[in-house]
This record gives sequence, structure tokens and C-alpha cells, in this order.
Amino acid sequence: MTPDLATLGKLADTCIHCGLCLPACPTYTELGAEPDSPRGRIYLMRALIEGRQGATPDVLVHLDRCLGCRACETACPSGVHYGRLLEGVRGTLAEPGRRMGLRTLFWRPILRQVMPDRRRFRLLVAPLRLLARGDRQWLPATLRRAVDALPPAAPIASPAPGPTTHHPHGTGGHPSDRHPQADSRLGPCVPARGPRKGTAGFLTGCVMPALFPDVNAAAVRLLAAAGYDVVIPQSPTCCGALQAHDGDLGGADRAAASTMAAFDGCDIVVTNSAGCGAAMKDYPDPAFASRVRDLSEALIEADWWPDRPLEGFRAVFHDPCHLRHGQRVTTQPRELLRRAGLLLAEAAEPDICCGGAGSYTLLQPALSSALMARKVKNLSASAPEIIVTANPSCLMQIRAGLAGRADPPALFHLAEVLAQTLD
Repeated sequence: MTPDLATLGKLADTCIHCGLCLPACPTYTELGAEPDSPRGRIYLMRALIEGRQGATPDVLVHLDRCLGCRACETACPSGVHYGRLLEGVRGTLAEPGRRMGLRTLFWRPILRQVMPDRRRFRLLVAPLRLLARGDRQWLPATLRRAVDALPPAAPIASPAPGPTTHHPHGTGGHPSDRHPQADSRLGPCVPARGPRKGTAGFLTGCVMPALFPDVNAAAVRLLAAAGYDVVIPQSPTCCGALQAHDGDLGGADRAAASTMAAFDGCDIVVTNSAGCGAAMKDYPDPAFASRVRDLSEALIEADWWPDRPLEGFRAVFHDPCHLRHGQRVTTQPRELLRRAGLLLAEAAEPDICCGGAGSYTLLQPALSSALMARKVKNLSASAPEIIVTANPSCLMQIRAGLAGRADPPALFHLAEVLAQTLD
């Protein structure tokens, strides 16, 4: 929903300028400049809202440097909805006044028309995978980092037997017994294993099917093992998070409406992408938002336990910002990893973003790289055998940070680790 200036003004006025957000902000921590802190950006946004300042390059540079990680919200004693304010100002005041340039002519179409569409995104990923096979030294730095961050292509698995049922509401195509990892277009419904807990709609997302189909497959298996009938609509392809972060509020609204319609009738709606979960929990329909669960929340609520726990692996969990700050989910992933038998260590600065932040690696490569190096150093300090996280951009960012290191720890999505404990 596109907010009016009065609504944005009220959001900005919530800030009492106490400064407690400053040490929580990754860009302030790196740059030490007030305009690159949440408090400083709120000053700038208030000036835009009140018409005292135009959307000039000198203002936009500071708003563009914001990761949207929402760590300031966790630190804020006044309850400032900073993420909502930032997206509203970007969409209503910043983007309409932005000059023509690389961002508007090149990155904007990719972020708004290509990445949220599964088919178009697959076409974008295909040449990047070809580049990954050759010498990358001649590539521009941003493109080289994008190639380094790509996960290995998921192998084509042979069809695996497994029961499926029709969509409980009679839509969604034909049932399929193909193994989910063999085809990211998963069947319409996977039945619960054991005592039934309810119906879980699973958002496959726009990025995950192309880059992490095995993670989606693992999540579906886990939900079914926990007792959910798992409904997997063929649409929508995107929850609207990418559009909202880039200031395309109209596109975000359309994606939200499509998402809510697709999961009508499900008891809960589950995602294994922290950014998607945070976006859907902020939808304007509270009845829908209250049904959204991160995968870790759904498994804990269903009292899931592994069939055969893993033993003895040293692991560290990296909190995706939109899981820790956007959804305030921190204990559930750790509890699940302990149930899975891992020896869990805690990394320093868990509140600080890894610098992935969706499109941030493309739009702010220098700051993204600095935050990536900081995060990988902190995660590696306890000498883990396994690093676990729960968001695609975090997976890609940490993978790029580990590239070239001797004997790096293995990197997994939470769903992948937990699925290894299933019979």
C-alpha cells in the first residue's frame, strides 16, 4: 500500500533521536557518518516528507546505502517502524525523483521485472553459470562476485517414489511423483507423514527454485514429516519483497495480493526465505499475516524431532537480518539444530548484517564486500565445520566470502541440515 505523506510523517516523528540505533547499524559501524545511520537517515527522510529537501544525489546516496536490515528496529526503544518508513519514502519520494542512470536503466528492470519472475530469472542465471566454468579474473568485480556467489547447479535426480495428492481445493495441476530436487515445480500437495497437524501452504519463491531447489525440496519433506499436508501453489512467483525494497510499491502491492489469494484456505503459510517471511508478516491483511511462519517456527510449533540425529559436528548459525530483526525469530533455528545433534557455537556480532540484503551486493558492492568480510571473520572465529543460515542472499553472500579460502567450513541452509536427519 502506497502511504501518504501524513502517514510517513507520523512514522518519522516516532524517532526521539536518542542514538541507541547507531551501534546497531552496519553502515554507521563501517563508515562512522551520521547521515549513514538510522537517525541521520530519518532526518533526511523527514526533510523530504516536509518538502524542505528534494531527492538530490547528495540525499539519495545515504538512503541507497541503507541495507534495510532493520537492526535499528530491534535496538529502538520507541518502536520506530524504520523499514516501513524507508520503503515508503523510497517509493513515493526518492524513486520518482531519481535521475536517469545505471540504476534506473539497468538495475531497475532486473530487480523489478526479471528477478521476481522465475522464468526470466532462470534465463539470467544460465549465462552466469557458464561464466562460472571459465576464468573469472577478466570479469568486472561486481559480476565476478555474482558468479562466485552462485551455488552449484542442483543435480538432476531420477524420479523418486512418494505419495502425493491433489490440491485440497481442486486446483494447482496434476499430482506428480517426481522428486522435488529433480524439478523445482513441485506437485500440488504433499501429504503429512504421521499424525496430521494441518495444511501448510509453502511459498517456493522467485529466487529459490532457480538457485536452491534442493533447499525447497528439503523444506517440503520436513513439513510433511512434521505432520503438515503441504500445498505448493504454482503461483505466485514473488511475495513482493524485492519490489518493496527497491521502491516499487505498486509492484509490491500486486505481488502481495497474488500471494494472499494463492494461499487462501491454508492453516499456515510457510517460507524458508527470511526476507519473504518478513514481507508477508507485514502485509496489510492481519488475518493473512498472522498465518505466516518461518520454516523454523512451523517445525517448532508442530513439535518436530529428527528421526536420526547427526552427531558431533561443530556448527554456527548466521541470523538473517529479516529473520532476527524483521520477524524476531532467533531461538527456533538454534533449538532445531540442537535437536539435530549439532554442537552449536555463537558468533560475535550476530546483529550485524552480512551485506547480502537481496540486491545490495549489486547496488553497493564496496560496502557489501566490507560487511561480508566482517561477517565471515566472525563466523569463522569458532572454527566451525558447518555454517548454517536461512535466507538465499545470506547463503550467496557467505559463499562468496568463503571462496578461495583453504578448507572452508561447509555452508548449508537450515532445511538442508535438518532434512539429513529424516528417514
